[in-house]
Amino acid sequence: MQLRDANNTIELLQEKINQLQQVEQQKVEDLQEKVTELKIKNQALKSKMEFMQMSPAMYATHNQFNSQPIPFPPSSSSHIGRLATSNQVHEGPAYPFDPTLSNLGP
Repeated sequence: MQLRDANNTIELLQEKINQLQQVEQQKVEDLQEKVTELKIKNQALKSKMEFMQMSPAMYATHNQFNSQPIPFPPSSSSHIGRLATSNQVHEGPAYPFDPTLSNLGP
């Protein structure tokens, strides 16, 4: 009789241990998932912060280039880029040929 009670108690305790281990394992998995989500969110925030820190430099560079507008029409001393009128013949290519580009293949 005592042996049977002892065995029943052992079985109940083993079931309780198994239940607690399953609950603990689920908590670990949930926390690992949350850590992964937070790492992704953290990386996105870091990228956004880097972009925001880089943006003023990009705007400054952009404004620096825009501070000197390109003259139009191009100066008459250069034929590059000059458009031919109805009584003129085109004097040459709009852009000079760059021989370093001739070795580029498909």
